[in-house]
Amino acid sequence: MVNPNYDAIATETKRLLIEAYWDDVAERVEYLDELVRRGRFTEALTLCATYVDGLAGVLGAPGTKNGPAFCAALRAHEPSPYFALIHPLQAIRETGSMGGTWPVISSRLSSVFPGPDYQLLSEEDFTAAVRGSLTPVELAELVPELWRASLGGIAYYWIRNPAVHELGRASTIDFSTSFFHGKAVASMSLPEFMPVLRRMIAAARTNSHARGSWP
Repeated sequence: MVNPNYDAIATETKRLLIEAYWDDVAERVEYLDELVRRGRFTEALTLCATYVDGLAGVLGAPGTKNGPAFCAALRAHEPSPYFALIHPLQAIRETGSMGGTWPVISSRLSSVFPGPDYQLLSEEDFTAAVRGSLTPVELAELVPELWRASLGGIAYYWIRNPAVHELGRASTIDFSTSFFHGKAVASMSLPEFMPVLRRMIAAARTNSHARGSWP
C-alpha cells in the first residue's frame, strides 16, 4: 500500500484554493465590462474604485493609511505614468484646504503655477519646480503629502470616497485645461483604471502563492 504524501496534498490543495480565490476576484472585475455594455458606467466605476481600494490594502505595507495606499498601488502597477502625475491645481487646492501654515504653501504654489492651463509633472519634476519658492522645511513637509495632488489622489477624493461613503458621482473626470508633455491629459474613467486593476490582481495572486495564503 502506498502511503499518501500529505504535505504534497496540502500544498496542492492550498494552491488550488488560492487560484480559486483570485479567479473569483478576476471574474468580478471582468463583470465591469458587462456593466459598461449595459450603460451602467457609474456603477462600474464605483465597483472598480472599491476593488482598487481593497487590493491596495492587500498589496500595501501594513498600517498604511487608505489614501496613500490607494495612490501607491495605482502608481506601482500602472503600465505608463498617469495616476502618478502631479496636478498643480490639485496641489494648490489641497494645501489650501489644510490647516496650520499650509495655506501659505498653497499661495506660493499658486505663484509658481498661475494657470489657467496646467502642465502635469512627475513628482520629481514638480519638486524641482517649487524648490526655489519654498523653504527647505516647507518642501520637506510637502513631499510626503504629494499623493494628495496626484491623479491618484484625485481618483481617491473624487471617485473612491464618493463611491464608498455616498452614492457615487459622475463616471468621468475631465481634465480639459491639463496637459502632459504638451498633450491633453485623458479624462479619468473606467478605461484608465482597468489595466492597472488587472495588474494589481496578478501581483496579489503572486504574493498569495509566495505566502501560501490569501486575504
